[in-house]
Amino acid sequence: METYKAIILIGVTVCCYTFFGVQATGRSVEETSQVPASSPDASLLEPPVSSISAVPASAPAPTSEDISTESNLTLTAAVSAPAPGPSQEDIDINFDSVTNIADLAPKFEHINKIDFSSMKIDTTAKDLCKNTDYNNECIAAILPDLQKQSEGGVGGGGGGGFAPKDVMRMEAESLFKKANATLDYAKRVVEDSKTPMAVKEAMSVCVENYDSLMSGLEEAKMAMEEGDYGRLDSVLSAAISDVSTCSDNFVDVPGVDSPTASLDELMKKLCSNVLAMSQKVQNR
Repeated sequence: METYKAIILIGVTVCCYTFFGVQATGRSVEETSQVPASSPDASLLEPPVSSISAVPASAPAPTSEDISTESNLTLTAAVSAPAPGPSQEDIDINFDSVTNIADLAPKFEHINKIDFSSMKIDTTAKDLCKNTDYNNECIAAILPDLQKQSEGGVGGGGGGGFAPKDVMRMEAESLFKKANATLDYAKRVVEDSKTPMAVKEAMSVCVENYDSLMSGLEEAKMAMEEGDYGRLDSVLSAAISDVSTCSDNFVDVPGVDSPTASLDELMKKLCSNVLAMSQKVQNR
């Protein structure tokens, strides 16, 4: 009897354990189903990264040899390109009928900036002008005559067809024309009723100076023809003094410059050039 009781107790115990174990399992499954599914790993959604760059590769840096070659080509092009010569308008200063010296001033004030290197100029003329203090003014003063005579078969582009004395005469003739035009202009300034009295008085002295200058240049022409270089040098030195005196007259006129100041400077330079040519011709 006791044995049967023990068997029954064991069976009941097993049934209880089985029943409660099934309930616990159900609850566990239910709780698990109520937990929201976790988000997928973000790294799995990203597209695979390619090892090949989408940006095109930059060009290889130039070598020192490439740079040297390019520099040489640039330098060669710069050297071989001839500098532009002056236009005819730049150098053709017409003094035959001057109405206003100020209109011409910008041309001869900037003559020293003109590049004559690309122009065909007679060798003798070029050499003589190089020996003056004002090379560009020297060339500009005689260039129209050089061009006219070379077109007629004299001189040419580099054959040295002009004699030194001929070049000196051309420079002196250019100076003479400018001095004559300046004298005429100074007279008109004095005669103009609109000219202030102080300017008239100063320009009246200039007219006397220019008259003396013209007489001196006439004598200079004769000295050239006769080969009297001592007299030529003396006359040209006096001519420079005459021109300088005109500009000095305006020092006592406050706030007013000489109407012919720019041309005075050019004439002094041309006088200096003829003097230098005279010295060169004497030493040949």
